[in-house]
Amino acid sequence: MEREFDEYKERNIEKGPIVFMSLLLLTVVVAVLYVLSDEKDEPMGKTYTESEAAPSSLLDETSISGESIHLEASASEQVVVGLPFEVTFTLKNGSLDNIQLGDWDESFDVSAEPRISEGTGFSLENGQEVKNQYMSYIYVVVPKKEGTFTIAPAKTTVNGVEYASNALTVSVFPGSPANDKNFVATVSDNVVVGKQFKLSFSIDSPDADNFQVSDWSDDFEGMKSPAVSRSKSVSIVDGGNVVTGSTTYTYLLIPKRAGTFTIPSAKVTANGNSYESNPLTIYVSR
Repeated sequence: MEREFDEYKERNIEKGPIVFMSLLLLTVVVAVLYVLSDEKDEPMGKTYTESEAAPSSLLDETSISGESIHLEASASEQVVVGLPFEVTFTLKNGSLDNIQLGDWDESFDVSAEPRISEGTGFSLENGQEVKNQYMSYIYVVVPKKEGTFTIAPAKTTVNGVEYASNALTVSVFPGSPANDKNFVATVSDNVVVGKQFKLSFSIDSPDADNFQVSDWSDDFEGMKSPAVSRSKSVSIVDGGNVVTGSTTYTYLLIPKRAGTFTIPSAKVTANGNSYESNPLTIYVSR
């Protein structure tokens, strides 16, 4: 019996290191599995509760937007009595469906209906290129007397929010007595790249001649010389003949590219006097 006990003791002593190594290995495996399980449950990115502010860099990334709405008025700062000029109200990123003009000074004659122009443009905001929509109401205005006048802001409402333009200050200088023929430049609406449109210069005289205007071939394709049309009528007033009518110089043009372009003033002679038209700003959309 004593011999058997000694043999049993020797066998267990030999197994001791093996059991110890097995327990150590099992402990390591359990620890590794616990760490992996803890990492798996951790979210990939930190979330922010309503009471916890996100970092400013994150706010800056999500607040970048080009959809700011803005109404702007523009016109020449210096004009001449009797010569038409344009006052433009442009809305950025909104539909200009209901514009309310301020009180125009009685020293101006204003066209009853504006010319409407629409298009798109690009700008850099926070280092990113942003596409913007533009819609313009363009009024032809004729100053009746010299002086310095203020054109009040216009207003419009977009999505229930009211927007007001800036005010304009215009200085009117004396002109020639010959500025009574209303020599005006106009274009057809919605000028688009690659699409033909009409540019006209009209004067209230059937006998105008010596028409001159600067070349615009860098920006537009089409007629180099205008088509000329005249209307003329004679009526008897107080026993004398009164001649009335008009002369129109018309170009058919095709824009080469999108953007804003200015057609310079044209000149013409009628009844021995020289006349100058208004410069004309054209917005070409894609």
